[in-house]
Amino acid sequence: MRCPMCGYEAPEGAKICTECGSRLSLGGRAEQQDDAVASFRNLAAAREDNAGRSFDDRIVVDAVGKLIRYRIITIVLGVIGLIFAFYIIGVLKHTSWYEYSEVEELSTRLAIYSIVAGVVGIVLNILVWFAFDKMKSVEPRFEKVCLYLIIVIVLDCIGLFTDNNILNLAQSIVGIMYLYSYCMAMRDLCRPDHDIIADNWDWLWRVELAELIVTIAVGIYVVIKMFDASSLHAAMSSLETAAIIEGGITLVVAFLELRFLCRTRDAFARNSR
Repeated sequence: MRCPMCGYEAPEGAKICTECGSRLSLGGRAEQQDDAVASFRNLAAAREDNAGRSFDDRIVVDAVGKLIRYRIITIVLGVIGLIFAFYIIGVLKHTSWYEYSEVEELSTRLAIYSIVAGVVGIVLNILVWFAFDKMKSVEPRFEKVCLYLIIVIVLDCIGLFTDNNILNLAQSIVGIMYLYSYCMAMRDLCRPDHDIIADNWDWLWRVELAELIVTIAVGIYVVIKMFDASSLHAAMSSLETAAIIEGGITLVVAFLELRFLCRTRDAFARNSR
């Protein structure tokens, strides 16, 4: 057998190396132990990507699990908001602008819902930021995601107290940059071990880009119809059509994201066992 310390070929059955005095109590298993240690080190090195990132699958499982819960809450709020929008539009379609009291009551309800939904959205984004902050240790691109998310939170806070075209434009631009960096960070997170899931995130960004284009097109359509509308009923019909299209697409994209988050969590959970 070979001494693991000096490499001397000791006699079979010897317990001490006659060359360096090291113990050979493992006998013939010494070389096997060296091979096992080398394999373990190679496995650890394989978990490092080119950026020097060290994977901890448990961090990913925990953070993505939180993102899933937050996304479910967001979807529920979105469904409630969509139903509420249909209700308001349906009432306005049968309401004369001369009935100020009913219109004012609906406007008050809408304002209250917008504030509540805005506050809940800000709180959820703060919780999402904490989840992303933990994932920076396994994927550096989440640093940029966190930065964009902070800007989104600040703009949302400002939006609670004021509303203008410049603010809306800024929110849209930062929101696009945030979504793009988020999808790319998730893609790179999955790329070393889960190429199929990484492709899902790459594909989701293209879907979200298509959603943005459709939203802009619908917005232009509504503006044109509002100017051409000969009555309040026609205007409300245009808004209802836009709400159905935008709300439906948004929910489809949200469910896709939820599905990809679940796949990501499950894949990393298998690695952590």
